[in-house]
Amino acid sequence: MASSVGNALTYLGLSGPVKAGLSLTIPLDGEQVKAVGAVKLANNSIKLSGPTVEIDKVSGQVLFENDRVSTNGLSGMLLGQKIELRIDGEQQGKHYELDIRSGGNWLAEKLLSEAGLKGFDYLKGNTIWTMNLVLGIFPQTTQFLAELKAPLSNIKSGLPAPLDQTSLAGKSAKIIVEGTGKQFTAIAELPDTRYRGVVSLSGKRPKVVSSFFEVGNSSMPVSKIGSHLIDINYPSLDIDSWKYVIEALTKTAAFQKPSSTDIPSPTGINLRADKLDILGFSLNNVNVAARNNKQGWNVLFGSKELDGNALWHNEGALDISVDHLFVNHEANSSTNEEKRRVETKASAVDKLIMKHFPNTSLVIEQLWLQGYRVGRLKSKVSKSNNRLNLTTFSIDSGDNMIDASGWWEINNSGKNHSRLAFNASGADTADIMGRFGVTGGIQKASYTTIGDITFDGTPWAPDTHTMDGDISAVMREGYISGVGGAGKLLGLFSLDSIVRKMQLDFRGVFEDGLAFDEISGRGVITDGVVVTDNIQMKALAGDMFIKGIANLPENRIDADVKFIPDITSSIPVLSAFAVAPQTALIVAAATTVLSPVVDVFTQVRYQVSGTIDAPVVKEVSRSQAEMTLPKKALERLRSQQGSE
Repeated sequence: MASSVGNALTYLGLSGPVKAGLSLTIPLDGEQVKAVGAVKLANNSIKLSGPTVEIDKVSGQVLFENDRVSTNGLSGMLLGQKIELRIDGEQQGKHYELDIRSGGNWLAEKLLSEAGLKGFDYLKGNTIWTMNLVLGIFPQTTQFLAELKAPLSNIKSGLPAPLDQTSLAGKSAKIIVEGTGKQFTAIAELPDTRYRGVVSLSGKRPKVVSSFFEVGNSSMPVSKIGSHLIDINYPSLDIDSWKYVIEALTKTAAFQKPSSTDIPSPTGINLRADKLDILGFSLNNVNVAARNNKQGWNVLFGSKELDGNALWHNEGALDISVDHLFVNHEANSSTNEEKRRVETKASAVDKLIMKHFPNTSLVIEQLWLQGYRVGRLKSKVSKSNNRLNLTTFSIDSGDNMIDASGWWEINNSGKNHSRLAFNASGADTADIMGRFGVTGGIQKASYTTIGDITFDGTPWAPDTHTMDGDISAVMREGYISGVGGAGKLLGLFSLDSIVRKMQLDFRGVFEDGLAFDEISGRGVITDGVVVTDNIQMKALAGDMFIKGIANLPENRIDADVKFIPDITSSIPVLSAFAVAPQTALIVAAATTVLSPVVDVFTQVRYQVSGTIDAPVVKEVSRSQAEMTLPKKALERLRSQQGSE
């Protein structure tokens, strides 16, 4: 009995003062001695030594009769919540077997808090769980098999698929742990998710020697020592939603402290999905295969929109080669929603990206945007301390070139801060805008645009309230169609809307747009407000001058526009800007002899205000004067009249 019951009680790891009673019956006829007793527990502790489990505030009775052990009314506290226990033990041949059954009705919030995940609010509710632990105590070792089941019907999940509320409804979680004091295998199952790991206990710290993590449906392979595989086969995955889950996890205490178990990096990753949402884009029919070999990580990826490969070298550099990338991004069309201020303080995810982002080289042979071919993209990113430097960024799109550089850093105050400098040039605005899926606007013009901007926030989430810098543009020999898409700087001050207004006010001269020799301008940006006083256009029909402000954070514009017509340029212009309608008719009549003196509008002023997306253009004033046409202009107009 000493070796059996004694070993059992030793394995239970009882500690604290106890009360015990023993009844010993010694037959005089040579029959077996009968020992019956009870150990009364009150606020004691149990520490199992197989799979380590510590139970506090244990109360109840441990009963024994010779080599048999049982319990009565045994309960305690595990991870801050009540647990009911039933223990039965008996000698089985050469080993002693303990059957420990336990269960409880636990709150998810309390369990997460005890596990160091306080503040992780994606799981709420309760589960009535049960666990059966069978222990075989041998002279030289211990074997164990534990199985836990936890129904998830009362768990409220805010996690994305495959662990969303719909996926968990009516399902259960299951954990199986089997092994010895030297090594065990753990299997954890959730709806559409499974994990299997083999853990060695022979070293100073537990070490995962092989593992397999599965999402969706696949055949779980036989574990090989040193193999750590991830296999994901799921219809639809939203990686962007999981970003917020990861960020919440990184803020918890469990994430901040070092792991007590050695967990190696994966050796292989397979991913298959009908749809994958990542970085605001959707990819369809996705296949990814990644293997960790002597060189580093070799990755092959393919989908309807993306095809290429990558090599992440062991020394840290990442080379990405993409054959084609089709970007079809649906912009948010809502203009009435209040825009939230961008959070510029570096999040836990931002810090992870900054810490682990490698020196990267990217080449995209064919970049397509909204169904239009943009061209070849090449970029390089290098890292220095807490800064990622965009040393190279270029798009070669026929006769159009875009070059950019910049950086993103997390400064000493823990804020994201970025800079972007760019230079774009080309022979035809219609070509480059067409490649970006924009029609109308400034057509057939050569262009050069230069900008240098700094701002708080990341490059993909800038805080417009903090934008500082300048931007300038020059365009030559084109025309404005008045149908959207004038470009960033000039578009801020709505050249398109102004031309549309002039088409209505001065019919017959701007129906085909406004031809120009040159448009130039420069804007200075301070705290997200663009100020300019020198946008000017030299057009065949006259000159236009724009000055004003565009408030990017508030999406508001306030600009003053002045147009000075060149009435000597053509009969349609002279006719359109004649003060009296009858004068316009006389001028336009083919049989009329032009008079050298005409009464015309010499200047038209407009006010542009409202939202940048949908500005309102109002005429403010018209200046008129009696003008004597120069002799050469009069002769040119008469020659135009004679040729009609």
